[in-house]
Amino acid sequence: MKFLITFALGMEFGPWRRVRTFAKVTHCDLALYEANFGEAQVRVALTGVGGVRATNVTRAALEQWRPDTCISAGLAGSLRREREVGQVCMPRDIMELESGRTVVADGGLMRQAEKCGAVVIERLLTSSTMVLTAEGKSRLGKMAEAVEMESFAVASEATAKGIPAIAIRAISDAADEDLPMNFSELLDETGNVSKGKAARALARSPQKLVAVMRLERQSKSAATNLANFLDRYVSALAARDDLRTGEMAEAKRG
Repeated sequence: MKFLITFALGMEFGPWRRVRTFAKVTHCDLALYEANFGEAQVRVALTGVGGVRATNVTRAALEQWRPDTCISAGLAGSLRREREVGQVCMPRDIMELESGRTVVADGGLMRQAEKCGAVVIERLLTSSTMVLTAEGKSRLGKMAEAVEMESFAVASEATAKGIPAIAIRAISDAADEDLPMNFSELLDETGNVSKGKAARALARSPQKLVAVMRLERQSKSAATNLANFLDRYVSALAARDDLRTGEMAEAKRG
């Protein structure tokens, strides 16, 4: 069984990479990492922030290596008070904010995710821009329970190729919490946060340092929860595949 799992940023993937030995794939231009879970193969793709990058990277990754399952993983902002920082959430569907289009999560993947401890939510919203304020979150909370920027693109590319897909997201910032700065202004050409741009932004607004550090702590904690969940989840899916393979072999012998 083959899994493609996407993250926007290396910091979202970092805790899982420390739990498992992922080897960097060196024969392509994408940021790809591989590990084995028993007989299952797992490939992680880092897309950078935003739907355009997520679409391009996911499409290229699917063309190079057709998986059996695709998971859009990473962090998300809460849009409702009941979705607390640190929770690992799994939406029944993913809506693209700008178009209103939706992708429905695969039912079998959802059932296993719930068994492994993910919180089921009705809808995850994918936005083309970062939602920076508690006021903005409150407005969007009428439509969905959490928001991020890549899952609709990833799931759309997978389902268009007939590959079961799901989004798994850990909550990094609360519904009543403003983001301390517009991180979309700090991205480099690869869609990752530029340390230089971030340092200059903090130098201009040093009063934001405490809030930035708080968000960093929350994000690291949420990413750790996500890593622990993904390790259980992918292991469980891989074991189920091994079981099905064993049952088929037994049936043939019978």
